[in-house]
Amino acid sequence: MVLLLSILGCGLLSRRRWWLHEVLLGAFALYASLTYWRMEFFAVLIFVPAIAARITVFPPYDPQKEKPWLNAAIIFAVLVIMVSRFPAEATLEAKIRENFPEKALAFMHDHGIQDHVLNEYAWGGYIIWHSPQIKTFIDGRADIFVYNGVFDDYLKIHRIDKTLELLDHYGIRYALLNPNDASAYVLSHSPCWQKVYSDDVAVLYGRSNE
Repeated sequence: MVLLLSILGCGLLSRRRWWLHEVLLGAFALYASLTYWRMEFFAVLIFVPAIAARITVFPPYDPQKEKPWLNAAIIFAVLVIMVSRFPAEATLEAKIRENFPEKALAFMHDHGIQDHVLNEYAWGGYIIWHSPQIKTFIDGRADIFVYNGVFDDYLKIHRIDKTLELLDHYGIRYALLNPNDASAYVLSHSPCWQKVYSDDVAVLYGRSNE
């Protein structure tokens, strides 16, 4: 907040005139960014050009001081470093397998598990991309789930606050979780749930038939 107010103060103290459309758009961007954190990126796009035009950090551009060959050498060096340091496809795939439930999703696909699934929040987007037939309980579109209370209930489930009651409330039949989650521990000790799949990355619980 101190940084934001400092930047706005510098802009307001500038001698350059503020136009009405800049004030209105800036006020909307400020309101949106302070209300919804996703809109902070929008506020950046609005404020950076408006503030930059009013704060002089570097001297005016002088084409006589340009060094095109030096610029070209720097760009070439940056490209070489980027290409040489970029990880191989196999490395990227290995990292994905270490952090996302690739094998668990394959198991669910083979056994026709598609809906009434509780999933880890961080896995929601991965499930949508790789197994769109599986209906996610929650994913990266957090604002949608905040409005209808699902996000708050998801946090309660993972804080083991009425975990079993909330799973019953939403009619959850399967739970795809991180093996180290507290909620996974609760389900592992509940007679109403049984482990149907597990590996180093994910564990899948299903409602017991008993």
